[in-house]
Amino acid sequence: MQFRKDINGLRALAVIAVVLFHYQPEYLPGGFAGVDVFFVISGFLMTSIISRGLDKNTFGTWRFYCARAKRIVPALTAACLVLLVCGWFAVTPVDYAALSKHIASSLTFVSNIVYWQEAGYFDAASTQKWLLHTWSLSVEWQFYLLYPLILIGLRKLCGSESLRHAVLALTLLAFLVNLWLSFAYPSASYFLISARAWEMLAGGVAFFYPLNVSDKTRGYLALAGLALIAITYFVISEDNLWPGYLAFFPVAGTFMVIQARDEKSVITTNIISQKLGLWSYSIYLWHWIIVVANTIYHLELSFWIFVALTTLAGWLSYRLIEQHHRPRRYWLMFILTLAGSLWVYQQQGAPERVPEKFRHDALSYHETYYGGAGYSADEWIYFHAKGNDYKFILIGDSYSLQYGRTLRDSGIPVLGRFYHGCPFFPTLAKYEEGGELEACSDQFEEVKQRIEGNDKPLVLAQSWDSYQEKIMKKDASNKLELTEEEYNDKVIAEMETFISRLGDRKYFLVGVPQKAWVNAYECLARQSLPAAGFFPVCSSTQPKQDYSVNSRLKQFAEAHSNVWYVDPDAALCEGETCTIIDDGEPVHSDRSHLAVHGAGKVWQELMQVMASADVSLATEKP
Repeated sequence: MQFRKDINGLRALAVIAVVLFHYQPEYLPGGFAGVDVFFVISGFLMTSIISRGLDKNTFGTWRFYCARAKRIVPALTAACLVLLVCGWFAVTPVDYAALSKHIASSLTFVSNIVYWQEAGYFDAASTQKWLLHTWSLSVEWQFYLLYPLILIGLRKLCGSESLRHAVLALTLLAFLVNLWLSFAYPSASYFLISARAWEMLAGGVAFFYPLNVSDKTRGYLALAGLALIAITYFVISEDNLWPGYLAFFPVAGTFMVIQARDEKSVITTNIISQKLGLWSYSIYLWHWIIVVANTIYHLELSFWIFVALTTLAGWLSYRLIEQHHRPRRYWLMFILTLAGSLWVYQQQGAPERVPEKFRHDALSYHETYYGGAGYSADEWIYFHAKGNDYKFILIGDSYSLQYGRTLRDSGIPVLGRFYHGCPFFPTLAKYEEGGELEACSDQFEEVKQRIEGNDKPLVLAQSWDSYQEKIMKKDASNKLELTEEEYNDKVIAEMETFISRLGDRKYFLVGVPQKAWVNAYECLARQSLPAAGFFPVCSSTQPKQDYSVNSRLKQFAEAHSNVWYVDPDAALCEGETCTIIDDGEPVHSDRSHLAVHGAGKVWQELMQVMASADVSLATEKP
């Protein structure tokens, strides 16, 4: 097939959109649709190769597969090999095991299935998956495997003259399948070929139904198609269901540009578009790797440095890998990379590279070192107590349970009641999709019934600032739409009702602890790796953040003689600087909850405040 400069330029516009979206979604919120443009182009080119080969009786399925592999596999293998080698020095064990799994799935072209099973494409965790973008390569390869067989089968079944009509019918059917899957199974539809096949088949329709238009009409048609693609890039966002029916617009725009065959378009045939189009595959391979490195290692790359690095990496890959056809060398590299990734995965990420405490990922670290780890919620828990011999009651959500292990080590008899993600409010409830979370609403009344008849001090610690967007009145039908100030007013009103209903006793309100801007554990874990010298030194402090609800709770306590405010900042901060790493230990177990070390520091502040309120915590010695 004759080289199409317009299609090559269209590749450039597609990869630019994807790169801009991944660097900063606000720049081009629908830039991820560039992948859909690639799919249509691929379908058009593959249909051209297969159909013309069948017409000339020169097409060979195995030869087609080998040609596709020569195009895709070498550059992909090179990127995977670089990640595998560098990962040994720069990626923590659990993440290295995950990386090796993703390398193997990418090289065997099943990564779309793997990522579908792990999480959604737009999830926060996705920015730490080095090869997430290879899902699209897996979809294309799966299409390459099936498409020749489908066309050969349809040709035999319908005849060569009716083949194009069969492909059109198949495209319409596949589009309907996409519509159903996108609404029924949104995550699966994003990743799987079943919802993407119609886009590549649409490229086949463009080949089988070429339009004969005048030169003047050609320019208008191409411009209209480019405008449709551009509108998609700017109007669609990750909040929209995708692919679904909205994917019709970039697909239609690409279809129009291909049909126009406008080789004079300034937009697609200029020298920059042509060069970027040639390098587009390699740019696509490397840009996401740079995005992930920037995220994980906090490189804080500026936009222009990111663009320069991405373009340079893409150009080098194109010149050194794509333009040099050395099949034996590349297949050897492929085998070694695949075997190496499987070995690393079997070795669980080579954990011997770091000390034992750094052999967790972020999630397992939180589950292990969170201050409430080992204790269940939604039940009454006695700490060193039984019956009514406890010194005080501790209630709240996970921000209260995070003091559990410190309390266990203190030896103080305490009665606790905790419920993750639940505010302990008398008249307000937590709103979840569909209405009131009733299990949450019952917590206050259960506490009230349990402690009636005694005047033991009560400590309430919860994520005071987390419920603004998910709060409602009990027994109502809709959530409340509140500004921050209005929400804080509601909190204070709830506290008035809280102390009036729970009777005459001493109350201690623990404020919201400082949240961490970075995951200190991940940073410390990387500092133990062989390549630690290349990483930024972990900062042990961060600027203090002010939480308005804390100020209101403090004012509320000062206005009541039986209420005391416990300020976590007094334990975690000094002036306008707060600690996130103390004595080589993370203060937090994730970005918001306190690890055992951090919880212990705030607990000491609570003990001092309770002592100042003449609460006796002394226990009788046996």
